[in-house]
Amino acid sequence: MMNDFIDLVNIAKEFKNMRYIIRVCPIGGETEGSADVMELFSEHGKNVSSKAENHHQNLIKRLDKFEKNTRA
Repeated sequence: MMNDFIDLVNIAKEFKNMRYIIRVCPIGGETEGSADVMELFSEHGKNVSSKAENHHQNLIKRLDKFEKNTRA
C-alpha cells in the first residue's frame, strides 16, 4: 500500500482478521531521500544470520561440555 493513499483506506477494516501488519517505511527525519529498503533488509539479514551462527556455536560448545561431563 502506498503512503499517499493511507488516508483513503480504512486500515482497521482491510486488515480486520490479520494478526500482524508489517509497515515498511523510511526512518523519519531522513533528508537523503528514500531509503533503499532492499539494502536495509540485506543488512538486517546478515546481522540476524551472524547472531544465529554465534548462538549455534555456543550451543555446540555447551553440548560438547555436557557430553564430556556426563561420560566421566
